[in-house]
Amino acid sequence: NLELSNMGIETVEKIKKLLASGSELAKPQEDVEVIERIEEAFDFMNMNVNMAYVPQKYLEDDKFFYFSGGTTSDEVLDFSSGIAVNKKDRSITSWDFRP
Repeated sequence: NLELSNMGIETVEKIKKLLASGSELAKPQEDVEVIERIEEAFDFMNMNVNMAYVPQKYLEDDKFFYFSGGTTSDEVLDFSSGIAVNKKDRSITSWDFRP
């Protein structure tokens, strides 16, 4: 039961900066179909990342689907940590900016 979040552009920009130094969970793939729907992105992430607590919220922009949490054993709803799925190359990267 994923819920679309209404987090501001500032949060997305902060996440994008952190992705450059985040942990790569799945390498980019060549010659793959673009992921267009949240359900596809969630299923792809769920098959490729071992998660103790599945994300409940997501954001989307032109390049990524962002899932809040999935990197801890606790619920994370504020996007302080999470997992991003690249729509084009299907790479998966995590971030964390919790204090």
